[in-house]
Amino acid sequence: MRIVRTFLPALALVLVCVVYMLLPLATQDAGGALLSCAAIGVVLLAILAWGYVPSPRHWHVSQWLLVACIGSVFVSVLLSKNYAHALWGFSFDMTSAFFLLFVFVLPLIVGGLPVHVRRIIFLASCVSLALLLIYPLVRSEVYVRPSNDATMGIEAASYADGGTRALLVGVGPNSFLYAWQKYRPTAVLTTPFWNEDFPVGGSVLATLMIECGVLSVLLLCLAYLSACAEEVWRSLTEEYSIIRKSLYTLPAWIVLGSLFALMFAEPSAPLVLVCGMLLGSFRFHTEPRIVLGPWTRGAGVVVGVAYLCVVAYIATAVIFYFSAFSKVQAQDLTSAQHTGEYSYQLYKNPQTARFLSQTFRSLGHELGRTHVGQDTIQASFHAASAYARAATVQEPQNGQNWKLLGISLAEELALQKNAAFFSEGKKAFDTAAVRIPADPSIFFFEAQLYILAGDREGAKSLLDKALALKPDYTEANDLRTAIQ
Repeated sequence: MRIVRTFLPALALVLVCVVYMLLPLATQDAGGALLSCAAIGVVLLAILAWGYVPSPRHWHVSQWLLVACIGSVFVSVLLSKNYAHALWGFSFDMTSAFFLLFVFVLPLIVGGLPVHVRRIIFLASCVSLALLLIYPLVRSEVYVRPSNDATMGIEAASYADGGTRALLVGVGPNSFLYAWQKYRPTAVLTTPFWNEDFPVGGSVLATLMIECGVLSVLLLCLAYLSACAEEVWRSLTEEYSIIRKSLYTLPAWIVLGSLFALMFAEPSAPLVLVCGMLLGSFRFHTEPRIVLGPWTRGAGVVVGVAYLCVVAYIATAVIFYFSAFSKVQAQDLTSAQHTGEYSYQLYKNPQTARFLSQTFRSLGHELGRTHVGQDTIQASFHAASAYARAATVQEPQNGQNWKLLGISLAEELALQKNAAFFSEGKKAFDTAAVRIPADPSIFFFEAQLYILAGDREGAKSLLDKALALKPDYTEANDLRTAIQ
């Protein structure tokens, strides 16, 4: 049992990174976040099994800085009033407020473990960090992220628009996507990725600066620098030879390197987790600890097991989601529909709602080609609109949800001339245009809605707006010519 307690956190950490690298590229964001959350649960259970926590009366400056950083993230959540999306992002996005809080708490907890356990965790963290930094260089697939320059541009635009509040506490956890949609540079329109949205920026700290503000990033960086400075100073003041002093200060330089990884490496949940574990485990001298009572340990274990069950439940829903996604790629739309609906019933979230809306739209087009009854086709497009509408309710800030709702209502209008479809569709497209002002495809799809309603002049005006944003927009130009 003692051996299991000693090695379990380290093995969980390495296993997360290895499995993360084996995941298909499309599943790495969600899979890495869920694997990391599971590892956090395992680490906390192992710590509770030892029955120690570090005494706050003897915390270092770096630990108090981490507490302040946790508080700043909480402030960002409260001021953004984005509670539901912060929870939803727990399983899909590494920048989730709850995930970051867990990682920030880990260094405070890990410090209470015995010295030999922390050494093992430190070595496992070093191996994991090396794997995560090397892997992007050797993989054949490329995951596109915004450049650091583009991310800095989004930061500057969000601060200019939001003022001091956005500068200090950010736009809210898990809100980089919204900031990208609203402030993305028009230069992107000349690239093949003009219609792509990005949920994270060029690096962890760049994303965190937009979402949680300068205050959180500053406190986190100070915690790392303070911890490394304290450890280097302690090692240098000991009466050792120069060689031994160099060896004893090496862990501090490695931890400092993990901070640079957060600054420049592409974002991933395992990277954030590994850096947090490095920060918590590299102090090898004995620290005062509080011994937990049996009732406290028991309650902690129950909460930890419940937490792991929640992670497993969400993981099951995500597995069904990606299974449905693969079935769409295999052109098995009916099976994808059923699997996707099961995933949505397990865990209602806007990402799955968007997927189901697109699946029902594709299914409606396929049914139209087979010449089935119009009622069946109409039911399929009606379901597409219903799921798109659900996505707008669950995540109203995401302009893609509103655009998808407008497209779905246009499909319904094509089959059934109903003024309500045009009215709601126009409202959806107008909302999408506010959320994503630099997306010419919104005007293109809205022009189709106007054509179906018989308003060709209005459609021409919208197509002119699309072409003004993107002059080489072939589809918009062809449609403009067709209705000339």
